[in-house]
Amino acid sequence: MTFRRRQELARRVRLLAPVLALLMLLPVGAAGAWSQPAHRQINTEAVDLFMRRYGASEMSKYQLGPIDQAAYGMPLRGIAVTSRSLLIEPWSPAGWMGFGGYELADAQLTPAEWVVAGGDWADEPHLYASVRHFFDPLALWGQRYLTDQYEYHGWYDAPGIDARTWALDHPDNPYSFRDALLQYRAALQVKEQNWAPGTTIGGTHFKTNIDMTPASAEEERQLHLARAYRALGETMHLLADMTQPAHVRNDSHPYDEPIEDNTFSTTVSAVAGSPVDAHVAPYLLSAGGALQAPAELFQQVALFTNQQFYSSDTIYDAAAGVIPANIALEDYMSGRKAAYASPQFSDLLVQEDVVTTWRGERTVRQLNAPLVNDEIPLAKERLSTVWFGPLDAVNAAIHAVRPYQVPPSFAYNQARVLIPVATHACADLMHLFYPTLELVVTYQAESVGAADAGRQVIVITPEMVHHVGDDPAWAAYDLQIAYSGPGRLVITPAEGQPVTRQLEFVGGKLSRLEAPGGRDG
Repeated sequence: MTFRRRQELARRVRLLAPVLALLMLLPVGAAGAWSQPAHRQINTEAVDLFMRRYGASEMSKYQLGPIDQAAYGMPLRGIAVTSRSLLIEPWSPAGWMGFGGYELADAQLTPAEWVVAGGDWADEPHLYASVRHFFDPLALWGQRYLTDQYEYHGWYDAPGIDARTWALDHPDNPYSFRDALLQYRAALQVKEQNWAPGTTIGGTHFKTNIDMTPASAEEERQLHLARAYRALGETMHLLADMTQPAHVRNDSHPYDEPIEDNTFSTTVSAVAGSPVDAHVAPYLLSAGGALQAPAELFQQVALFTNQQFYSSDTIYDAAAGVIPANIALEDYMSGRKAAYASPQFSDLLVQEDVVTTWRGERTVRQLNAPLVNDEIPLAKERLSTVWFGPLDAVNAAIHAVRPYQVPPSFAYNQARVLIPVATHACADLMHLFYPTLELVVTYQAESVGAADAGRQVIVITPEMVHHVGDDPAWAAYDLQIAYSGPGRLVITPAEGQPVTRQLEFVGGKLSRLEAPGGRDG
């Protein structure tokens, strides 16, 4: 190809990102830690936020690899979950009281649907997932994983795995964040030339144990991508769990959790656009702060929730003599189990309300947190223990040391703070997921001979380069992409119409360049 000015070429040659290079996501409506419908909506809101804050930005990552709008609705073949189960294997009689087994199916979903579904399927099967979704950023009882009521809660499974480890790189989790990166890299390294059948995308783990044999190189890419996006969605679920107080304060809440149980998909959509609290905003790039590596992102989000919110069973105040409901009095007095030191009542704003009960009027204290230039209700004196319960010595003693609760009515206002943190953190995780790929083009001018004196042929050599140093997540796992697959080179001359040439890469290097007329160059 001949060009008159090298400078113009350097400015105008760019990569129209291959569908695989930066395949972006379309937000989809809510379908089902937080409840599964709430998690689906959190992932949906995070995708939308990512598109606005990152995908449409002037950041170099997305300028080097622009978003391909046509890729939004492209279905990808992958492994879907079709069951709602408590157990991995069905318990006899099969399906009784929800004790059916975990079931998989071959499915076609768009990238966004895989991410949103991953936010749902991270909770399947329920008993298996439940003990892996807790992370104490302070390791207050010596471990970061769930230890509260393990003698009961762990009857089915007591893995000793915390949510951050499970989410990011635990070897037994086939949908970890590291697995998402590995599957994405695998998709970008499928060679088009000399591709032969034989690869199976699946495995022996119960979450992947289904035959997924591709019929072409393109289908193999799809299978890897579908698994990558599902893994991204499952990781986002666990990151969102870091904004659920019980999950970061070692509170197993086996019966109910008032904030978790009363935050719905409609709640998420209503509050997702609320401001991000100033305590955590410095750790969220999408909220104007600094980008964190994945492990630190989990830590900072969990630490914010842990220090600013109570779960219903972890309300504690040293000065008032209030001890947590999930610590036995003898364990507290002996020092065998410590209570979370923050928040303390002295840090909170006291609101007093007069309520009328069958025994007369009573002043009830409510504790509010000064967050986001607002007052968020955290806890309130309970009525039921003494005022409506039996007036015996046991109830009176319990009320004396555990007089406060987190009422379900506080869910919406607490969600106004917690859900925006979840969506912004998940948008940051999506930004970390995508690699910084650049089509680097080198030029060499060659004379065309005496007959065309003054003219030159510019020989261009494209190479797909992964800038790992710009990608903290990829660098953390020492992963680099050597791109193999198709691409397009668009040349916009100073005059005339743009010219498109199909490219083929192997190991990041150009292996085929389409010449005019569709011939190989």
